[in-house]
Amino acid sequence: MCPVVVPIFCLLLFLRAGEVLSSSDVAVTATAGHNVTLPCRSSSYKSGVHVCWGRGECPFTGQCGSNEIYKWDGRVHRMSDKYQLTGDIQRGDLSLTVVNVTMEDGGLYCCRIEIPGLFNDEKNSMWLRVTEATTTVPSPVEHQTEPGSAAGHFLDGDRQPIHVPVIMVTSLLLLLIVLISFLVYKRASHRKLKTGSAQQVCTLQERVGVEENIYNIEEPDTSEPCP
Repeated sequence: MCPVVVPIFCLLLFLRAGEVLSSSDVAVTATAGHNVTLPCRSSSYKSGVHVCWGRGECPFTGQCGSNEIYKWDGRVHRMSDKYQLTGDIQRGDLSLTVVNVTMEDGGLYCCRIEIPGLFNDEKNSMWLRVTEATTTVPSPVEHQTEPGSAAGHFLDGDRQPIHVPVIMVTSLLLLLIVLISFLVYKRASHRKLKTGSAQQVCTLQERVGVEENIYNIEEPDTSEPCP
């Protein structure tokens, strides 16, 4: 029995070693939310050959096992629209595209191409590493003085610039005009009052002079003539 068991065991080890050597381990990195393509090419692919993709390691025999996610045998068999063959299959491009990758999609994948003959299948294994999408926080917008703008102008949000010096100068001019008008009016009133007082004094003096003249004219001469 031993002479029979040993050759069979050696044959299995040889086949297993050939399977490991024929498979290629590739690492692919993708960002969550994006599409990623897992490469798989065959130079010996012919029309009618079956191809399958699965999660995890490729089985020793058979197809992709219970973890099969995509199969092509002239017709498309896939677990979800998430998985697509977008390459030129007739030229041996059997790469699998995973749409809208999520963190759960990371892990080991297997591409198996069934070649006619005993233990002739081509197997390609690859790791998919998924990284989280980085979100950029927008920096706060600072209100800066635009080039060529005069000092004292500022922006109030999205409103138009307010000209502070113009408002201040206008207010000062109005105040100055009011003050000058008040002084002119006061001075004119003072002159008018002064002129009126002078006229009253002159009139009073004239009346007093007239009364004295009348008194002098009407007073009779009672003195006796000198002898």
